[in-house]
Amino acid sequence: MKKIYVLVLIILPITLLAQQDSTSKVVFQDVIVNAVKATDKDPHTQTALTKAQLNERNTGRDLPYLLDQQPNVIVTSDAGAGTGYTGMRIRGSDLSRINVTINGIPMNDAESQQVYFVDMPDLASSTNAIQIQRGVGASTNGGGAFGASVNMQTNGFAPHAYGRFATNYGSFNTWKHTLEGGSGLIKDKFFIEGRLSRISSDGYIDRAKSDLWSYYIHTGLLLNKTKIQLIHFSGFEKTYQAWNGVPEDSLNTNPRFNSAGTDYGANPVPWSNQIDNYRQHYVQLFLNQTLSRYWSLNVAGFTTIGKGYYEEYKVDQKLSKYQLVSTTATRADVIRRRWLDNIYYGGLFGIGYENKKVDVKFGGMFSQYQGKHYGTVVWCRECETVNSSIHYYYSTGLKRDINFFAKANYSPVKKLVLYADVQYRFVQHAIQGNNNDLVDFAIKNTWHFFNPKVGLKVFINAKNQLYASFAMANKEPSRDEQINNQNSPLQPETLYDAELGYQYKQKRFSLQVNGYFMYYKNQLLLSGKLNDVGNPIKINTPKSYRAGVELNADGVLWVAKSDKRPLLSAGLNLSYSVNRILDFQEKVPTYDADYNLLDTAYMVNNYKTTTIAFSPSIVGGFTLASEPIKNFQIKLLLKYISRQYLDNTQSAERSIKPYAYGDITLSYLYPIKDHKSVRFNFSIYNFWNQKYVSNGYTFRERYVATDGTVSDPAQYNFYYPQAGIHCTGGIDINF
Repeated sequence: MKKIYVLVLIILPITLLAQQDSTSKVVFQDVIVNAVKATDKDPHTQTALTKAQLNERNTGRDLPYLLDQQPNVIVTSDAGAGTGYTGMRIRGSDLSRINVTINGIPMNDAESQQVYFVDMPDLASSTNAIQIQRGVGASTNGGGAFGASVNMQTNGFAPHAYGRFATNYGSFNTWKHTLEGGSGLIKDKFFIEGRLSRISSDGYIDRAKSDLWSYYIHTGLLLNKTKIQLIHFSGFEKTYQAWNGVPEDSLNTNPRFNSAGTDYGANPVPWSNQIDNYRQHYVQLFLNQTLSRYWSLNVAGFTTIGKGYYEEYKVDQKLSKYQLVSTTATRADVIRRRWLDNIYYGGLFGIGYENKKVDVKFGGMFSQYQGKHYGTVVWCRECETVNSSIHYYYSTGLKRDINFFAKANYSPVKKLVLYADVQYRFVQHAIQGNNNDLVDFAIKNTWHFFNPKVGLKVFINAKNQLYASFAMANKEPSRDEQINNQNSPLQPETLYDAELGYQYKQKRFSLQVNGYFMYYKNQLLLSGKLNDVGNPIKINTPKSYRAGVELNADGVLWVAKSDKRPLLSAGLNLSYSVNRILDFQEKVPTYDADYNLLDTAYMVNNYKTTTIAFSPSIVGGFTLASEPIKNFQIKLLLKYISRQYLDNTQSAERSIKPYAYGDITLSYLYPIKDHKSVRFNFSIYNFWNQKYVSNGYTFRERYVATDGTVSDPAQYNFYYPQAGIHCTGGIDINF
């Protein structure tokens, strides 16, 4: 907590630094290794959000919810109200299949391949722009993109000294406080900016509390053709677990039910500290060098350090598993912590050459991940002593990732751009030790991936454009997928992605229509099951595909004659897709009376064609906005998701029903001279109080009775209900 107070003392006086120098008109380019960002000339299916668009919805919910109105995006929240553990899917692919970068640096965990936005609370307040590339997209750093890439760019440089304080309060005792400050440009050479944030919420689901802190510091030095920048941001989170979901039979009677802390009901009184406690620190150092009129160089170094644990109350545990000793019992209740301690570091570069006809970029990255997974016990009901320094399981992971890519745009004639992109990626992953179930493993894999991409873009005229592309991507299995399949190692996944699109742009209207066909070999798909810490369990499928059409349109329908402000504007995004597995085989496990898995007693069901889990055929969003009075805005935002299947058997009994919800936002900006302003905002979420679930999981099992008879499969469905009508309001002061 002392660090937090020090940051406050730093941020508050930042706005007083060198006020006399803050009027400089030097324009500072935003930080990014430009080689990984798609340009308007590239033939990729992409959309972008500006800082102003992000700020409109940044009132306390996590970053995925700010992207909710983007094409083919689905968001979900374990706690039911948009704080704590949140996630999203794009084109049916979850976050482990979405490549997320910040300033060109990978954010996906190297081993799990997941992105946990709860570890980066209020990152949106320090984000200047977000580019979403659907499909494979351009070559980028980190793991392969199997559904989309999300490239986030943190704040650029504010040329004037500034300060900002924003606070919001809403339903479920949700608070968001943000304090920011920046020096402006001092002597045309130096700047420093900082942010401190806290988000807290009780959550919609019972006990699903979140207490999230973060800070962000950005400083830079400008020396003629050289820019040096240092970015450091951190997140501190304590979140009561809500990843167990709500049993299907409780949805109507007790939709806020949470079994966390009870060991699935075995303990009648929930453990009060059943939390996820994690801290993560990010450091990024950038050098941007203009070499000549045509050549430029970007170099970066980075490190990410994380450490934390899940705390769990477990009932009637074998003490020998935990290396515990009791004179009175062999089994007892325990409280255990499952730790992750890791460091991820590396360097990357980008070299660019650009003239009127040619735009060439070369880039590469080296990274290394070192992680420790271990468990400790902090309490035991029947034990005389507990040594919390003993690791009852322990494993290590070492992963190296090296990639090089080159891509080029070439315009042989004025209205045609040809595109080529090739990437080589080397991955080596070694894991050894044992896990929470005391399963031993020693696995080492090495992969070599070659990922080519080609395309073209035709500029018919100033308003009309056509593009087409074909790309190939490969991806390695995650840590858990390797451990769970160590006896029959999984093959890497391969994706072939064909995209064809049309774009129309004018001053008051824009339209993008694109079709895609994504064919997968050995795709690791969501099985519908979760592991014991809420992460999806995947299964290998030899052949599958996703094919669809996406439409995205925005237009101003009516403007005021006096000042040309938009009296009425609208936006629509609509996606239709067919998502199929070919020759799918379902295996239903069988257990004996002691709940031991019988490896030879699976029930097997074969499907010639079936729908991929969590891949709805229709995803739509609609926005209607008005500024009836200058600086006063009203927005209506609607979302529709068609049926999603919880597993890959296309069974309506194991599915999420179609749902729709709507939000209303109101804001008024009161401008003050010299870039100062006060903005009031109020939002109503799910305003018609729709009862719906946005996520879930399922599993089926058979049991052998004592007389040897085998039962029919028993079905267990769990869901994540979302909050009914709720609201938030606040004030945002720029000074």
